[in-house]
Amino acid sequence: MADLAKPRKIRGGHRGYLTKILAQATGMLENFNEELRIEASKLREGIVDAVTNIQRLDDEIVELIASDKDSTEEDIMKEIEDAGKLRADARKIVKKLDEKLCENNVTSVVESSAGSTSNESVTTASKVRAKLPKLEVKRFKENVCKWQEFWDSFESSVHLNDGLSDVDKFNYVRGLLEEPAKSCIAGFSLTAANYKSAVDILKERYGKKSAVQRAHMQQLIKAERVKDEKDLVSLRRLCDRVETHYRGLEALCIEKNTYSSIVAPHILDCLPESVRLIITREKDFHEWDVKNLLEPLKREIELREERREPERKGSREFVERSSWKRRPSSAQALQWYRF
Repeated sequence: MADLAKPRKIRGGHRGYLTKILAQATGMLENFNEELRIEASKLREGIVDAVTNIQRLDDEIVELIASDKDSTEEDIMKEIEDAGKLRADARKIVKKLDEKLCENNVTSVVESSAGSTSNESVTTASKVRAKLPKLEVKRFKENVCKWQEFWDSFESSVHLNDGLSDVDKFNYVRGLLEEPAKSCIAGFSLTAANYKSAVDILKERYGKKSAVQRAHMQQLIKAERVKDEKDLVSLRRLCDRVETHYRGLEALCIEKNTYSSIVAPHILDCLPESVRLIITREKDFHEWDVKNLLEPLKREIELREERREPERKGSREFVERSSWKRRPSSAQALQWYRF
């Protein structure tokens, strides 16, 4: 057991340091504000590094205990339990720090410079960190069709923001990911060096052109049939779905001729027969691509929606007039009251 003395002594030093910074983090969480953001990120990084070192030493110590012929299973269990308590406390603090750091606070860099006028002196342009109105970046889960939208929004507000450190950016991207996408980068510790690697993995997993193309195609092929021509809600939903994924393929520079021979006939089959006859009348629709199909379909749906609105308005007015006619006169009401 003599071999245990050195690693336990080293671990004791790491545990003492971890206990100290956990206390600092706890105090910071109680009085957290925007000015503490950078310090909080550094503390979080220090906690993660300390836990990593302690974990390595814990494993080494357990191995030494297990290899000792005089040790028992209870000795190993006790060592594992003792080692796990402090790490569990550290994980709780890290989670709370993550929540604070990702709490809808978007920091942006703005260049401020005062223009020169007759009454104003010229000031040099300088970069300052400023709290701007909240920027809404939608969370990302796993839908590859929505990856580019998520990345463009994140890139604009966070990734290209020179006022944020890579640790801050890493914090933001982790806070905006949901499972299963979050698991892709779960193994990375929160360090500046790991931010680029995490982004590269996400892009490789969800940003591949071929994968996005397949996803858009699948969504078009999965479009469900609308049975009732009067069901304008379902017709509009179908039209919007086709246009969304058609635009997605167009953004990828995919030639519509490469998939229209499959998709266009399927979408036509999804339409009620009366609608299909109207939009294809006197047209060579067998040669249509998706764009050729969308244009008359959108026009037909818009016309039906416009016709539906006056009908609804007239129906409401009729009900109101009928209701008014059924109201008793003041004299009748008085007689009923007396009766």
